Amino acid sequence: MKAAGVFVGLITCPPGRHRPFLEWHDGDHRPENVGQIPHMFHSARWIAPLESVPCREFGPDSPVGEAGEYLLTYWSTAEPQQLRGDMFALADKLRALGRLQPMGRDFRITWREYLRPVQGYSDPGLGLSPDAVPLVPHDGLVVTVGRAPDDGGQWSAEYDRAILPSLLASESVLAALTLTAASRSEATPRLFVHLHYTRGNPVEAQQAIRAAVGAKPEIDYRGAYVPQHWSQPQFFR
Repeated sequence: MKAAGVFVGLITCPPGRHRPFLEWHDGDHRPENVGQIPHMFHSARWIAPLESVPCREFGPDSPVGEAGEYLLTYWSTAEPQQLRGDMFALADKLRALGRLQPMGRDFRITWREYLRPVQGYSDPGLGLSPDAVPLVPHDGLVVTVGRAPDDGGQWSAEYDRAILPSLLASESVLAALTLTAASRSEATPRLFVHLHYTRGNPVEAQQAIRAAVGAKPEIDYRGAYVPQHWSQPQFFR
C-alpha cells in the first residue's frame, strides 16, 4: 500500500473549547503537518454523534479509558517510527513559535498509536484499489481497537476470508482497513485497529460489525463516528 504509517488518535475537549480546538486543528495543525512533512499525504477527522456514545464498547482492561468526542488520522508513506519522529519535531517547532498552545488547553489526547497498514478492502462494486480506501466517500466510520487471539493468525485469516466479505456484501460497510502496531511490544500484544467506512448510520453498522466479528478478539474499544468539519453544526459545545 502507499501508506506505510498511520497516526490514529482519540481527542476530548473541555466544555466550551470545541470551536477553538477545531479552528486551530483545521486552520493550523493539519495544514502544517500535511504541508511541511514530505511523506504525509492525508489527514481526516470525525466526530461522535451524541446517540453513538451509549453504544460504545470497552474491554475490561482497555487502555482507552475515555474515548472523547473526536477521532483523528494522519497518513504517511513513511514507517510509523519516522512519522512519529517527524510529527514530534514539527510540534516542537510550532511550540517554540507559540502555536501549540491549544494542546492541553483546548483538548487532550486520550489514546493514540502510530500504526502500520496491513491491508485495505472495499466493496468489489466500487472498483477501488487498497490505496484508495482512506479517501473513499463515506457516511460514517467505526473504529475498533483490539487484540487478536494468540492462535497463530487463524482469526485474522477468518476475518480476511469470511467476516469482512460478509460485511461488504451487507452494504453496511463499503471499505475497511486493518492496521497493526509498528512493533509487537509487551504494551501492544497482538494490537490491531480496524477502520470500517460505512454507508448510512454508523451506529447501525457498529452493531453489524459486532455481530459479524464475534467474541474471539479482545476488544479494547469500538465506537462510531461521522466525518466532521469545524464549520458544520457541532454535536458537542
